[in-house]
Amino acid sequence: RKQLVGMSDSVTERPDLDEVSSCVEYDFDVENMNDPNAVSMYAADIFKYYASREKKFRVGDYMKHQGGITRRFRAILADWLVEMQQHLELIHETLYLSTKLMDLFFDRVPNIATDQLQLVAASALLIASKFEERWPPLIEDLVDLCDEAFTRDDLRAMERRMLQAVGFDVGSPLSYSFLRRYGRVRMWFLPSQHDRCVGYKNLPLFLFVPVVVGVIEYCNEIDLIV
Repeated sequence: RKQLVGMSDSVTERPDLDEVSSCVEYDFDVENMNDPNAVSMYAADIFKYYASREKKFRVGDYMKHQGGITRRFRAILADWLVEMQQHLELIHETLYLSTKLMDLFFDRVPNIATDQLQLVAASALLIASKFEERWPPLIEDLVDLCDEAFTRDDLRAMERRMLQAVGFDVGSPLSYSFLRRYGRVRMWFLPSQHDRCVGYKNLPLFLFVPVVVGVIEYCNEIDLIV
């Protein structure tokens, strides 16, 4: 990766957009090069790695073989996941990953009964929390928040079933990661609340890879800002 002519490793100010657009390849991470927490030297490789894993986590149009799941049902589940993320004060990565796991499960496991949909969503939230959070919610808390619609054993059994369905690989690239990356590159400060993003609520977007969904969500955020 190249830097703009005349710029050094000690750059502290952002270049103008016109200046950047005239450059064939500009290193947007150079200003954080001295911050060990930013791991700027690995940023480009990290996102290349994310892109290389997108095909493995593609979600098909599962409503063609899931007779009991409609767009309305999925929207209700997505809204419930947002409510749980806010109530339990979970990070946004947990919300996006739980939605991804839920969609992957619906895509790979046929004929899921409608009375198990909330159980599937809760299991996805539990797995995502264990993967992303320092302090994931307790199983008992999730059961209580669902008004005991299922038992602790039901949740643990669905957790195992979901992990088997995704091959025990839950490190899916997330559109939220690309959204933050685009915001940084374009020098936009995105709102702290991303529950307005269209990606996890609009099913057709899950037919696209996360990098494309991230672009759509970014454009949606810009429309909301300006």
